[in-house]
Amino acid sequence: MFALILPFLLHFTRSEGSSYEKLLDEQKIIKHLLESPYSDYDWRVRPRGRLGPADDDDYDSEPVFITVNMYLRSISKVDDVNMEYPLHFTFREEWIDERLYFNSPTLKHIVLSPGQRIWVPDTFFQNEKDGKKHDIDTPNILIRIHNGTGKILYSCRLTLTLSCPMRLADYPLDVQTCVVDFASYAYTTKDI
Repeated sequence: MFALILPFLLHFTRSEGSSYEKLLDEQKIIKHLLESPYSDYDWRVRPRGRLGPADDDDYDSEPVFITVNMYLRSISKVDDVNMEYPLHFTFREEWIDERLYFNSPTLKHIVLSPGQRIWVPDTFFQNEKDGKKHDIDTPNILIRIHNGTGKILYSCRLTLTLSCPMRLADYPLDVQTCVVDFASYAYTTKDI
């Protein structure tokens, strides 16, 4: 019996050690990227639009490419009187910020807490009437930086009430198309 327990304990101890090492590595990378006095990262400045040499005069003339996807969780009652509909979904944006590039032999990615500041697209919903970000028990926000690429994943859970202009002339045989209309609040398509 002792022979069975000893290998299990040795494996468990080794696993715990490697998990702890990963946590230390993650902590060290986050400090280096965001908190080091030698870091030139400024969360108020958008990433470069085109990856390449920093001394290239044309580096910021291209927009930051942002991929957006939504995971629809629910649509409640469509309100044809007020011409609106409530929507509950996970909103995800991905982009590359080479200033947050890191290379680690032990980590696939690092996860930041919502309080750690990085540049995030200023997305807003143009047809929003009301909305909220979920924060029960903690803010439902994920910020992940992928190893070796500088790719950022920003994900949050939202509930919005969106306007939907409806044509009801053919009621009850009408068909409605309701859109989710979002854009950048401050940047143009030349920027992002």
